Amino acid sequence: MTGRVAMGIGQVFLFSGGTAWAVILAGPAQRGRAMSWVGLLFFAGISAGALLGGLAGDIAHLLTTRLPPQLPLDSFLVAAAITMLVPLGGLPLVLIAQRSAPSPHGAATVPLTAILGAIWRPTLAFGLAVMSYIGTTSFVVLAFLHRGWQGGSIALFAFLAAFALARPVFSGVCDRATGPRPILLALAALAGGMLILGLAPDEQTAIAGVIVAGCGMSMTYPLLALPVVRAVPVTQIASGIGLFDAAYDVATLITPAAGWLDRCDRRLLRSVPGPRGH
Repeated sequence: MTGRVAMGIGQVFLFSGGTAWAVILAGPAQRGRAMSWVGLLFFAGISAGALLGGLAGDIAHLLTTRLPPQLPLDSFLVAAAITMLVPLGGLPLVLIAQRSAPSPHGAATVPLTAILGAIWRPTLAFGLAVMSYIGTTSFVVLAFLHRGWQGGSIALFAFLAAFALARPVFSGVCDRATGPRPILLALAALAGGMLILGLAPDEQTAIAGVIVAGCGMSMTYPLLALPVVRAVPVTQIASGIGLFDAAYDVATLITPAAGWLDRCDRRLLRSVPGPRGH
């Protein structure tokens, strides 16, 4: 448990600090594109990490079973060592990129409370949007099973694929567009896709809904993070992104409550007497 907490802390520093670093390297003209690609690669790494974890377990089992009895070795420790060493492969790339990284200086710093006061609106909007993402990835397969459909795994794949593909396709929009229209369109796509999923009469319509929702959800992060980056001093971009990203963690904690609310709703409906015949 302690190790998992330490990993979570490191992940926060890696994502928030890495995003801020990419934003500074890209410059003001390509901030949206930088955040789009960092987010895409972050989720790609999570997906690849699941596969790596399985492979590490297989490799560890193979190694430990072939060792002589005089050299006992815990397969879990071997798998942990493999998964620890793989991320270190990125260290040379970090050292190379660090040589060309500009050092922002000269800007005044402000308290974190002032940063939060300046960014709470896009942060709240992002947290609410993330609840749709968490809810879909957690419950869409169960929703298909509840309706007697067999394509739950396909729907989940379609949602994640749309989420991934929308980033490289629409990342340039973040830097070219001005005003609230782009984020409103992204949120409308997310909400519209969820509505289609909820009212879908068949599997094909539901899958179409999750594709639309996945595209909309994909663009909410860079489009809502841009106002955050612009609202904070250049020396505190990492702090602003860190507070903004915290909305994801809060939404992850809150969203599972949807299952509890659903049970309460069902109990309430069962307690209401039905229409009586005459």
